[in-house]
Amino acid sequence: MESIYWLTRNIGFLATWDIAADGSLSAEPVKSTPASGGLLPFSMTVIPGKNAILATDAGVGFEVFNFNGNGTTSLSASSTVVPIAGQKATCWSSFSSKSGNFYLTDVGTSTITEVNVDNNLKGSIVKVFNWSNVPDVLYNSLG
Repeated sequence: MESIYWLTRNIGFLATWDIAADGSLSAEPVKSTPASGGLLPFSMTVIPGKNAILATDAGVGFEVFNFNGNGTTSLSASSTVVPIAGQKATCWSSFSSKSGNFYLTDVGTSTITEVNVDNNLKGSIVKVFNWSNVPDVLYNSLG
């Protein structure tokens, strides 16, 4: 899986490939685009216990991509978009097994946004930590 984006065009998607028995990849990827409002999927973090990905989106906040369409595993994903108000460059994500939440960094605002994804893959913002006294914050391994 790869996140593909073009900053100059404000478009992006996740690309997945089928893997043949010999280990080779299919010639063309399956493209999963963000739901309406999503632009540039970037950092991807696996959602534990789910066939899903949390992807940061420097254009809006984050997306949750669900690869279990209709109850079966699929190369194509549906997605939901969760905006982060005032974000500028939400780029990196990590998961904390201690809190069960995700932590997303925004170097443009020097914030870390704590995010929860429930069992139905609904994403929500828990808290925003302001690190304005630390320019260009990238500490997303705090949880």
